[in-house]
Amino acid sequence: MITWNKINADNWYACTLLEAAEEQKTLFPAPAVFWLAEAAYCGMNALALYAGKEIVGFAVYAIDPDDGNYWIMAFMIDHRYQSKGHGRSGMLALVKHIREQHGCKVILLGHRPNNERAASLYASLGFTEVDRTEYEVIRQLSMP
Repeated sequence: MITWNKINADNWYACTLLEAAEEQKTLFPAPAVFWLAEAAYCGMNALALYAGKEIVGFAVYAIDPDDGNYWIMAFMIDHRYQSKGHGRSGMLALVKHIREQHGCKVILLGHRPNNERAASLYASLGFTEVDRTEYEVIRQLSMP
């Protein structure tokens, strides 16, 4: 059972211990604690991904005040829980959460151009590439 819960006083420390796989740290260089601090002080939403009672990942999302769209700023599955379907089921649940909580029609996210696993996952979930720089690929999911 995959669920998202707000990061709070009871689970924040466990989230700081989540890490990308060693070979992914160039693709996801900021540690979880950075994202939690940014979320706390910059008005973003931070969520812990649970598989049953175990925290397996986290996400940070926010609304862009310039265009009114929701952005997934960070999405990470801990290296110990990868290749178990948590990325796909977690992202599907996150999209559903954002849509239901905020009624948005568009969700955007970015990833490094050489992050082929992320590119494949996001494309398979309907996120289409809308922009690309040498440092980032921007993808958009439009919902009816």
